[in-house]
Amino acid sequence: MKHVAGVFQGRLASMTFKFAARVFSFCVGPKRTLADDGGSTTRAVSVTRQAYVSPYERAIAQLEQLLAQPCIAPIVHPLLIDANAHTAAFKEPTQPLQQLFARGCTLNILLNELQSPFVATIDLYECADNGCYEGHQIDLFWRGCVGAGLVGEDALGMVRDRYDVRDGECLELMMRTVDAILARLPAGQADARYMRPRDLYPTARVQAGAARHAVLAAELARTEEAYVQDLERLVDLADAARALAAADVDVDAIFAHTHELLALHRQFSMRIQYIAAMPLAAQLLGAAYAGLDARFDVYSAFCARREQSQRALARAQPVLQQLGGDVHALLLRPVQRLAQYPLLLQGIVDALCASCAALPPATQAARVHVVRSAYRALHASKQALTRANESTRAADNAAQHALLLARLDAPELAHGCGRLLTSGPVSAQTSAGFAPAEAFLFERALLVVAAADAPRAARIRRTLDSLRAPSRRRRRRSADSASLPAHSPSPPRAATGFRLPSIDAGCALTLASPPLSSHASLATLRGAEDCGEKAVTFAVEDCEKPEDDPKPRLALRARIDTAVVTHVSAIADVDGSLRLTVAAPDAALVFRGLSREAAGLWTRMLALAVPLVPAADVAARDNLNYSLLVRAPNCI
Repeated sequence: MKHVAGVFQGRLASMTFKFAARVFSFCVGPKRTLADDGGSTTRAVSVTRQAYVSPYERAIAQLEQLLAQPCIAPIVHPLLIDANAHTAAFKEPTQPLQQLFARGCTLNILLNELQSPFVATIDLYECADNGCYEGHQIDLFWRGCVGAGLVGEDALGMVRDRYDVRDGECLELMMRTVDAILARLPAGQADARYMRPRDLYPTARVQAGAARHAVLAAELARTEEAYVQDLERLVDLADAARALAAADVDVDAIFAHTHELLALHRQFSMRIQYIAAMPLAAQLLGAAYAGLDARFDVYSAFCARREQSQRALARAQPVLQQLGGDVHALLLRPVQRLAQYPLLLQGIVDALCASCAALPPATQAARVHVVRSAYRALHASKQALTRANESTRAADNAAQHALLLARLDAPELAHGCGRLLTSGPVSAQTSAGFAPAEAFLFERALLVVAAADAPRAARIRRTLDSLRAPSRRRRRRSADSASLPAHSPSPPRAATGFRLPSIDAGCALTLASPPLSSHASLATLRGAEDCGEKAVTFAVEDCEKPEDDPKPRLALRARIDTAVVTHVSAIADVDGSLRLTVAAPDAALVFRGLSREAAGLWTRMLALAVPLVPAADVAARDNLNYSLLVRAPNCI
């Protein structure tokens, strides 16, 4: 009983402490001053993190707030009716806003409500230089927004340079402007006679027991919304880093193309969220990529500059730590997300095919267009990923090409070879057997290089360093012996004539006998030194000290022009690896120990440099352990 009472008493004390902590935080927490009849009172308020609002939900909320304004509701409602009559596969809630901003004369009504400094000139008709009344009104509207303090002066430059309501950055500027206007206007309640935007633009909600394709479509919409949130955080960090104006932070190199990615996926996420909320017969995922194929090429530019971004991020890491947030993880998100699209869409395609297989033939024919649209979305996602991979490979190949020219003993041998297609370590066949090497496949030549022989001065330095180490150890042992007590004297060592010269300025070595080119001669030298015999004579001569090179020099071992390659074959070895042979009339190169992935990459890149076709021999094609590609007959 005493034990139970002690446990109960401890839990009661813990509960009392937690309650007291909550009361204390409420009483002394953040306070807000409220004006009340000339006086001021304070009240504790709770600080909670606002829930994230996706661009889709944000646009719908803007439409609802515009319908609550008596001055603008009669204009917005016909736009919603037009959007409802739109029969496309997807409906973006920004379409009414785009139409609203395309009519600059109607937007001035909002500025009239704000009593902008330009309100006196808004109602005056002054024809513009080009005779376009709407263009003049749009320019007048943005001048009024600047005068009212809603946007900055830089907005005028962007609007005058490219005023396109479908452009991502212009649309974002428009939505921010509407938010600023609605924040200053009094809140109202929408008229019941008007259409509700949420009835026109639904949100995906998965019920219990829903079909697998519906669950995966909702998962695609949810993860896309989270990805847009990460991009917004990344852009905020970029703006904060640019505000720091630190000299050692290259913001443009670290956060390159992040604004373009955010503008793209704000629009793409709206399409995905709308399509995922539709019934199965209207879930045409292929329409989400309609018109955005060229804009997805921003991933190619982002991935090509990734190495440069990582180097700039490493230099600026101490400064960026002040901003908080994991910049490295956020910069990795676009690469991860681009690779997730084919996986998510492949799951939706498989689920659609499995669900259609269990339906009657008449119902299957009605859902064929849904499956085809999903296949088009899957193909578009794979194409975007392939283009990004190719741009990354092209950037890596350009760096490898520059490094090859810097390391090659005769750089002129690599000139005129065209663009580098691929490279990597291989085990190439030489006159003495297979040896490690590096292969570089260009558009016009295949080069095999290996580490060049070290210079004579570098070999001498390594030999002298190996000799100096045991001499230093003996001197340390002599010093330790001198510090021993008098009752344990160390035996005296015989004098020796062996002295190592200083090699700080470089030296050349002249050997008497025995030579120092082997471990046996080194042992002989040590034995002769212990006996007090002079075994080696050094002559110090001035010579150039070799500089430390982190990468060894390369020498060309073999070269085959791709214009004379006749065939390429791949044979499986006993250990499961592949042996690749590139043959020409007067030469051949053999690489062994390649994995199937590496051999496939080399074969694909060779097919780009050489017009290869499968061999006509049926036996060669049917054999899984042997494949043969020959030059196309019309290219010989």
